Amino acid sequence: MQTTIDLLTALAALLVAIGGVLTVVLVQGRRARAEADRMAAETQVMLAEVRANAQTAAHELQHNSGSSTKDAVARTEQLVAGIAEDVRQFRREMETERIARQTLDDSTRRTNSEIFRRLGDLENKTA
Repeated sequence: MQTTIDLLTALAALLVAIGGVLTVVLVQGRRARAEADRMAAETQVMLAEVRANAQTAAHELQHNSGSSTKDAVARTEQLVAGIAEDVRQFRREMETERIARQTLDDSTRRTNSEIFRRLGDLENKTA
């Protein structure tokens, strides 16, 4: 009889231990589930923000009534192309002016040389 009581006592202790382990596992499982639910909710909020930001960015990259980034870039490109053409025109004009100035300088040198040659000839004749 003593063996049966010992056996029942051991069985009861084993059942209490198993119950304790199951309680810990269930509590941990509930905590893990609650943490997973919290993280899922945070993820949904973040995804909504990312979605909204992506929609805003997509809107800015599409032509609209002129206020999008894409429209601003197109206007800037047109302005830059106009400025580049102006610079090319200024360079052509500067080259034309440089050639004209060089021609005038060459002509002035020849004229001055001729004047000084004639003055020299006159001085030689009067001397």
